[in-house]
Amino acid sequence: MDQGKFFCPNCGHEVEKGAAFCGNCGFNLADYFKDQSNQSQATETQKATNDNTTTAQTGTQAQSQHATAQRRTAVHKPPMSKRKKILVSLLSALGIILIAGYFYAKSYYNPEKQLDRAITALSNNDTNASLGYLTTDDTELKLTKQSIKPFLSYLAKHHSVIDSLKNGSSYSFVPSGKRMLFFPTYKFEIKGVYPRITTNTAGTKVSISGTKLGTTGQVADKEVGPLVPGQYIFTAKAKISGKNVTTETTRDFVNSSGDTNIDLEFQTISLTAVGYPDATVMIDGSEVGKIDQYRQLEINNYPVTDTSKLTEVYDTGNGKVTSRAVSIAGQDGMEISVGYPGVISHDNAGYLISSIYDDVSYLASSADSNTEDDLANLFTDGSSNKYYQDLVKMVEGYNDDDTIDSVSVSTDFKHVYPIAKNQAKVIFNVEYVFYLDGGTHTQVFQYVGQVNKVHDNDYRLVSYELGKKVEDKKADY
Repeated sequence: MDQGKFFCPNCGHEVEKGAAFCGNCGFNLADYFKDQSNQSQATETQKATNDNTTTAQTGTQAQSQHATAQRRTAVHKPPMSKRKKILVSLLSALGIILIAGYFYAKSYYNPEKQLDRAITALSNNDTNASLGYLTTDDTELKLTKQSIKPFLSYLAKHHSVIDSLKNGSSYSFVPSGKRMLFFPTYKFEIKGVYPRITTNTAGTKVSISGTKLGTTGQVADKEVGPLVPGQYIFTAKAKISGKNVTTETTRDFVNSSGDTNIDLEFQTISLTAVGYPDATVMIDGSEVGKIDQYRQLEINNYPVTDTSKLTEVYDTGNGKVTSRAVSIAGQDGMEISVGYPGVISHDNAGYLISSIYDDVSYLASSADSNTEDDLANLFTDGSSNKYYQDLVKMVEGYNDDDTIDSVSVSTDFKHVYPIAKNQAKVIFNVEYVFYLDGGTHTQVFQYVGQVNKVHDNDYRLVSYELGKKVEDKKADY
């Protein structure tokens, strides 16, 4: 072997003489040769000792040297590269993020917290958020932003249902899929509603909350749907006896177990509408005819529904007033009267005028303060009313006229018309019979007056004016 060459005792690679470390494996050559020198000196010193002991020590020394070489080789591994350090850091950070994310997701997808978020979305009528918290096992029921609007509208009007959602008494809050592979997603499970529609007229067209159905005409217990639970308006339109008619009903469907029968049948009815002459009679918003001079209108075979109502509209000349609506379902063959808000009825107006002139007739026979007080109470403003004062003055004139033995006064009430709320125009005739020496003088005048409502059900005569003289005749005894 070339005595000028040196080889690493660890890896056998050639190294330069005097090198401190092996350029191939990094072995510490300086420490190695230093140990070799120390071991040589120790061997010479121990030469005189027992050969067996020396041999054992030498073996032990060799093992120690070998172990030392291994330890030094392990300690002096090449330094970690920058790229490897970055990779280790990234993996560590990713691990921390994943662990933190897991515990955050575990908290976020806690069933109780999911329920709180679902309730908030439904309470706020939030279509986008609410859709994510609803599910169904009905394959025919399609849950969309549009289809769930009736459900959200119903909840907005019925806060008690929101409360029942919290305790699970209305709709079950059930697992429906998973998030992040580990966490169950919870949603309210709703059932589809299948309404059953009945109509009785050919050509009937039915719509649900503005959406037309594919099936029209005369149907019996026809199932449609499914619908998401909620509030819906069912409308039927048809043409009967040349008249376009409509019936409508609003229904709330809380769940699929409630009553789902929808009756959209049309009926026909015959009746007599009673009211003010020239008032327009309306049924369900459609004009039927006008009240005649005899205060009535005959209506025959008119199509109606269970919810049909009759109203009358009277043109006062200063505006139109509408009567209260009267339900006419089941009133076939009946006489239907209406009332106007605050306007005195025909019978009550007739009684008021009759009471006034009964007092006038009594006062024409004899003066009486109590009767004057009673008469004053039938006028607005009482004894301060100008028209009351004119009546009393007229009666006093009769009493002062020596040519008049006595006077008889009677009334014939004609009509009452609404003027406005709490105001009415009245038309009535008054007959005066004057008993004179040798005969009678009869005069009939027609008056137009105004009656106002002054309390809950109390009416007073406001004024009256002479309309025309109807009759004037004399007769001998």
